[in-house]
Amino acid sequence: MTYDIDNVVFTDDPLLTDAMVRSAQAGCAGSGVTTPERHADGAWQVRRDIFLGQSIPG
Repeated sequence: MTYDIDNVVFTDDPLLTDAMVRSAQAGCAGSGVTTPERHADGAWQVRRDIFLGQSIPG
């Protein structure tokens, strides 16, 4: 089965609204709300767990 997951939103985004957070938390395949982490080498990383089948009808 193939399906799309919802958007990823970043908790440090100054344009992020409460409505956007609620929508991302209720999305398909789990929450799309992520917190970026900066590593010592300057790279950024986020983790977005995907739960196959979550909030998918049928």
